[in-house]
Amino acid sequence: MIDAENNNSSAEGSETEEVLIERARGALSNCNWVIGECAARWTEKYARGRTDGDFGAQIGLSADQIFQRRRVWESFHDVRDEYSALKWSHFYVALNWDDSAECLGWAVENDATVAEMRAWRRSVHGEDLTTDADPCLRA
Repeated sequence: MIDAENNNSSAEGSETEEVLIERARGALSNCNWVIGECAARWTEKYARGRTDGDFGAQIGLSADQIFQRRRVWESFHDVRDEYSALKWSHFYVALNWDDSAECLGWAVENDATVAEMRAWRRSVHGEDLTTDADPCLRA
């Protein structure tokens, strides 16, 4: 999340490219959570037969983009704080995994990227890491 304390200006000379990229990633991750929450609440209260596509059209996103964000929110909002070091994309990747809690926990403990979390899961499941993952199973 962006806060005033971390909002350094480049004029101060302390703002590196890495800092800017991390701030942008954090903002994007937070944005996805907010959109998911809003989409879930809109669906519960106001949809009345309308779809994720209808909600998306009102905010400039596709039905698939809304569906993804809403599903992640519905699946993980209650445990999100347990994995606060992770980005939204970690949760999205783990959305359909029956062992998502274990994988997310491992990712937190090891400060793992999404790619590292996927590879770890593949290794735990005995997959050959020297071959590409089956794209149908990547989730």
